[in-house]
Amino acid sequence: MIKHSLLLRQLKRSLEVNASDDNTVNQKLMMSLLRKQNHHVTLATNGKEACDMYTLTPSFDLVFMDMQMPIMNGYEATQYLRAWETEHKKKPVPIIALTAHAMQGDAEKCFLAGVSDYMSKPINSEQLRQKISDWAERILQN
Repeated sequence: MIKHSLLLRQLKRSLEVNASDDNTVNQKLMMSLLRKQNHHVTLATNGKEACDMYTLTPSFDLVFMDMQMPIMNGYEATQYLRAWETEHKKKPVPIIALTAHAMQGDAEKCFLAGVSDYMSKPINSEQLRQKISDWAERILQN
């Protein structure tokens, strides 16, 4: 926690985060944990909504993407975002896959879809804090 707080103070701003998950309990948890870490959070309830939000206002520093959502799942959404970034010559946003399926091969499937990192559910505050710390310096110094 101290390292994360010092890093944010040193870099002078919080992250703009999109948290995409169709489960209201997970949405509330992500919202609460990210806001406690002083980040700005926008929620999406499915992959299409996440894509629409990102392509209309590509200002997110980080995306947490549930891989099992209705309408457009996280794999499809990630592939769409990566294609959109390439087409529009945008720097790829870090996308962290979230999945409750912690079976062998799931992480590899996520990486093949184009995610930058992977977290299994259920998410806890320390796990999330560490993942943010892992990415914050790279994001905010670029």
